[in-house]
Amino acid sequence: MIERGIYLRPAIDPWIQTRPELKEFALSDREWELAEFLLRFLEPFRHATNSIQATERPSLHKTFVMYEKLYNNLENIKAIFNKMTTVPEWFQEVQNAIDEMWDKFKHHYSKTKKPPAYVDANILHPGKKLHLFKKKDSSFMDTPGQAQIYEQEARARFDKYYNHQKDKSLNSISPVQPSNSLKRKRAEDSDSDSDNSDDDNDTSAYNEFDHYLRVKRDKLVRDALPWWRTSHGMFPKMGLWYRDVGAVPASGAGVEREFSISGNIATKKRPRLRAKTISDTMMYKRWRAHRGNPIPCIADEHEIPDEYDEDESDAESEFDERNIELESWLAEWMAEKELASAAQALFPAEA
Repeated sequence: MIERGIYLRPAIDPWIQTRPELKEFALSDREWELAEFLLRFLEPFRHATNSIQATERPSLHKTFVMYEKLYNNLENIKAIFNKMTTVPEWFQEVQNAIDEMWDKFKHHYSKTKKPPAYVDANILHPGKKLHLFKKKDSSFMDTPGQAQIYEQEARARFDKYYNHQKDKSLNSISPVQPSNSLKRKRAEDSDSDSDNSDDDNDTSAYNEFDHYLRVKRDKLVRDALPWWRTSHGMFPKMGLWYRDVGAVPASGAGVEREFSISGNIATKKRPRLRAKTISDTMMYKRWRAHRGNPIPCIADEHEIPDEYDEDESDAESEFDERNIELESWLAEWMAEKELASAAQALFPAEA
């Protein structure tokens, strides 16, 4: 809204000047300047919101990154304000708002460092791993040894929930053949060579989590989902871990969107819809959105649920509602003009 207003300012100002009844709503140069500042100041927050609220792809790993960027953005703005020699008229209002944003932001940011899902999502991203927690300019450096703490806690979670999990699908997967630098033999080869007792110990102590962290992170990977889809054979237990972590949404925007879909389906004109019908309709709409093709109807036309056996469809009801609004508007419009001229304008053939 602010962006459109600033873009249309050359047209808004002259238009308001030509209408005396709107002059009291004209924006001053101070207000336009404040609007331009807010547009630039809120742009990173808009980008972060659009990035985090996505639900079709795993985006939990972006949370820390976005928080760090917003954290730096607020710090930069506060530093610029402190160095100002000429203070704008709107400075005090914005400064108070930014101070409150800062307190609110730190309150929520501190909470993201406690749930393990945020940390695990970064570690399980092959292009990130522990890099963010070791950056010198990140807020994680405020706590000494924070990266090591996260690594130890993540390893403990992996060993507890995934490393000893018995899964039949994993039995058919042969152990990973490591690089030559690790000098570890596969389990089935250890019995055939009795001289390599050290290799046997390395095999028994093999840990997918440690091997994954030793592999150099791939900076070219942007989306971890296809990477794990092709690499789950190399890290089968870690793949199960990512399957659980990647399914965690970064925000509740997706749930809110589902509520909106259900609200558009279960309207007051459909009071007889059952819960299962609403759920099936929502799933069908989601299917159509992803696939673009309707699901073939195989049900018997005589076996139609009661809630569909209505005299008029929802589209017809909406048309009737729009028609009532149009008729109401026409009644008010015709009351302001002479009936003859209005009839001639609307129905020239019959007049």
